[in-house]
Amino acid sequence: MANQFINDKKYNWKIGEINSIHFAYIGRYKSVYKLLAYLKQKDVPELSEIKKILKEMTGNFSVVVESDNWLLGLVDRISGYRLFYKNDQSGCILSNSPRQLMSEGKKLLIPDPSSITEIKMAGYLTGNRTMDKDIFQLRAGEVLLCNKDARSYTVNSYFEFYSQNIREQSNNVLIEELDSVTDVIIKRNIEDAAGNTIWVPLSGGLDSRLIVCKFKQLGYDNLRTYSYGMVGNFDAIRAKEIASVLGLRWDFVPTSSTESRNFFLSNERKKFWDFADGLSVIPNLHGMFALKSLINSGKMKQGDVIINGQSGDFVTGQHIPIMPEQEASHTTLLNRILEKHYSLREDLFLDHESLELMKQKIEDTLGKYQNIDSYQELAKIYEYWEWKERQVKRVVNGQSNYDYFSMNWELPLWDLEYMEFWMDLPLHQKVDRRLFVEYLNKMDFYGLFNKRTKFMSRWPINRIYIQFFGNMLSKTLGKKVSGAYYKKLDWYSQYQYIYALTGKSEYKRHWMNYKGPYPYMTNIWMSESIERKM
Repeated sequence: MANQFINDKKYNWKIGEINSIHFAYIGRYKSVYKLLAYLKQKDVPELSEIKKILKEMTGNFSVVVESDNWLLGLVDRISGYRLFYKNDQSGCILSNSPRQLMSEGKKLLIPDPSSITEIKMAGYLTGNRTMDKDIFQLRAGEVLLCNKDARSYTVNSYFEFYSQNIREQSNNVLIEELDSVTDVIIKRNIEDAAGNTIWVPLSGGLDSRLIVCKFKQLGYDNLRTYSYGMVGNFDAIRAKEIASVLGLRWDFVPTSSTESRNFFLSNERKKFWDFADGLSVIPNLHGMFALKSLINSGKMKQGDVIINGQSGDFVTGQHIPIMPEQEASHTTLLNRILEKHYSLREDLFLDHESLELMKQKIEDTLGKYQNIDSYQELAKIYEYWEWKERQVKRVVNGQSNYDYFSMNWELPLWDLEYMEFWMDLPLHQKVDRRLFVEYLNKMDFYGLFNKRTKFMSRWPINRIYIQFFGNMLSKTLGKKVSGAYYKKLDWYSQYQYIYALTGKSEYKRHWMNYKGPYPYMTNIWMSESIERKM
């Protein structure tokens, strides 16, 4: 590879050369090959032709191709494998590691104050920024083309999770189409797995349940499931029942508070954070302990494929805010995004200056999508923002756990056909996952869906009394009192092993101000990465 792409070998990209052009890629080769076949025939690639090819590429991938005269870099529709760039005298430099782009000898970041505020409030940075003001990231569905001779580059979008179209078809027709689309994707996952073991992290939710049912229905026998977390958590209890009905092998990997705390204090955690943070997000550690255990035990092997249910709930409409039609407006949109995605720290959320700063960042992301004349349009734009920011920046970051251990993975509920199907549906079929739930109830794979709503709780079974007492508080003293009660006791929820990463003393100090485990980890991440004078 010529010198305008810096490859960090720990990210396991494949390197090659065709007809004097150099390439590096990661992800689904059957998709990447189509692009390489085009580029090897062109002295100067045409962006319009590249976009046509990209719009048909399925799966997850990231690609860099370089000749003497041009440099091309791109990421998939959810930026499953990230790519970073930096302005340079020759136009720009690309790398799969932002730390490789940091100035020589620079070990600590010096970000602008607004980035510090945003990562405290949201847990990640929006836009193309990183915590280093000179380093940027390609956003989901983007392609960068650099003209070396002109020493300039452009960044263009080839995909957006937004459609102006509204399909008007009956539920029965759409349900049949949805089942066909799901089969196409799962069959492709089966083909790509090539007989290797497929592992599905199984919860009590609908999405991972659908995935295992489809693999079972389509005849893939080399299939295993696992769950993890606190002993007695209801996701694991329900997952075990699902695996039993399907006759699948199921492993439970418990994680204790002591184990998670020891890991957090280890050098391996610091190494993983450097690997996964992209200088822009607090890395997800939820699945780390189960993976380590399964790999170290020899159960999970190189070549196996991990396929989870992310982010089926979002894609099928569950995150659309529910409101009366007359409330739909630009102001309502901003407020709903702020309330849901910028409320990790109450003190900052209540600070007017911080909120105004975050509103501007939201509007920067929305770009041309700010004209709201209906609830339908608000829903589409809300989903556009969340796809482009929270989902690809924070949720999909969980795949870095698999990358860290050099494991293969697929995300069928983020694949091309699935997103295209759901983008065009009208509000009444998407909100609250209405069509998706009707689809599952109608198909009722293996009797695991229709009228099968079982008790679930945030609290492990040996602590379920916390919820029962909270219900009594809600009925007698109101939801505000019960909400404060639940918040104070969240240490004892099924996420205790995540809170325990930073320790109980930190929880006691900040529980009234912080929402969930991320703010605690943000403090540590900043203390380790950002220059202290800030």
